[in-house]
Amino acid sequence: MSGTRNKMELQNLIKKTINELFTSKEFISQITKTITDKIEQKMKRLEDNVKSMEDKINGLEQKMADFEQMEKINNICILYGMSEQTDEDLNSRLLHIFNQNCGIPIEKEDIRTAFRKGKQGSNDKPRPVILKFLYYGQKFLVMKNVGKLRGQKIFVAEDLIKIRKTLLLEAKAAFGEREVWTFKGRIYVKLNGSKVNIKDISDIIKYSQNK
Repeated sequence: MSGTRNKMELQNLIKKTINELFTSKEFISQITKTITDKIEQKMKRLEDNVKSMEDKINGLEQKMADFEQMEKINNICILYGMSEQTDEDLNSRLLHIFNQNCGIPIEKEDIRTAFRKGKQGSNDKPRPVILKFLYYGQKFLVMKNVGKLRGQKIFVAEDLIKIRKTLLLEAKAAFGEREVWTFKGRIYVKLNGSKVNIKDISDIIKYSQNK
């Protein structure tokens, strides 16, 4: 009987102690803080993991975009200034513009191919011309002399993949036409006297706040 009474007394003591603890504001506050801290630590670890994964994905996307853009490294795009003709010989027309009109020494053998981009529409607006050079040097020579081409009312730009075209337009809208340019398919902006590579829309948001 003594053992049973002692057991009951112990159980009652435990119940009483628990009841006292759970009616103590200080104890409840401490328990709540401990649980909250544990949850916040786990959430922070999850957020860090998500951020790490996002950075890896963004890095892979940038590498894929760079690889896709490299296929266009020797290309230029004539956005406007070349009227569309029936059975036109684009190579001959381009050589005439480069050599005769602008004094840019490009030869027939330097051109891999030239073609109109997209389907012919019902309006009179000429389609852009994509010009593929055999080597980057010829493309660089033309881009170096774009001022001469603009004098002929011909606008030339690098041939960009779709995602970079969109990013270029967003950058120009944020920083202004004169502050944004491309080089080897990458987009740059002049910011506080420095050249900054714009890789994605988050860069535009970040740097536009520092203008």
